[in-house]
Amino acid sequence: MNVWDDLSLEQVDTPLKILRQLTIGLSEKTSGVLDAQIKSTSDINLFIHYFQIVCPKLNGYIHNLIQIKHNIFLYPCTIYDLNNPKYKELSSIEISQMALNSFNKGNPIERPVIANNKANDESELQTILEEILKSEKTMTIIKSLYTQSIQL
Repeated sequence: MNVWDDLSLEQVDTPLKILRQLTIGLSEKTSGVLDAQIKSTSDINLFIHYFQIVCPKLNGYIHNLIQIKHNIFLYPCTIYDLNNPKYKELSSIEISQMALNSFNKGNPIERPVIANNKANDESELQTILEEILKSEKTMTIIKSLYTQSIQL
């Protein structure tokens, strides 16, 4: 008896694969002045991927643009736009301080929103990443890094 007979190995695009696909084209668009890369790390049941802009002419400066966290099951995954303060991951101290400030002002204590995006599948992840990468903030960062790089 083979216990693996019923095993279905359905293929899904992992967050890492989707990020890697998004790195294609930046170097070509900027004539090699900027590049994109993915750096990953893992810990017990947690995988973290960073989408980075690399500036070879700025002494190899690396700018972290996006962070994705997921567990062994891939989805849902959490996406952080590292250049947008509304996506900042709040510490427990910051959450406590916000609740205390709210209480001191006589307002009801509300759980502050830890702003991030969750993607339940590949399609949602691609939509969120596209939104971040096409945002005005991201375009401004890329233009700034490009300008600094070519004016050396």
